[in-house]
Amino acid sequence: MGLTADGKPLVAASPASVFDDRFQILDASTGEPIANAEYAIERANGEVEHGITDQHGRTHLLTATEQAEVVHIYV
Repeated sequence: MGLTADGKPLVAASPASVFDDRFQILDASTGEPIANAEYAIERANGEVEHGITDQHGRTHLLTATEQAEVVHIYV
């Protein structure tokens, strides 16, 4: 990896357990991604985030949490 300015070896940071994700919205009939669709994601804490899917039908990346959570997506 290399050395620090004072000659000590660099140590890689241990990966933290964080959970972040995005979702892909698909047409139930065709299985094709749905681009430019308005959606709402209800987080486990009750907060609701709104957005519009990208050209591949993907939502925004949810902010990282330290624990996995159940979310509800409304299209």
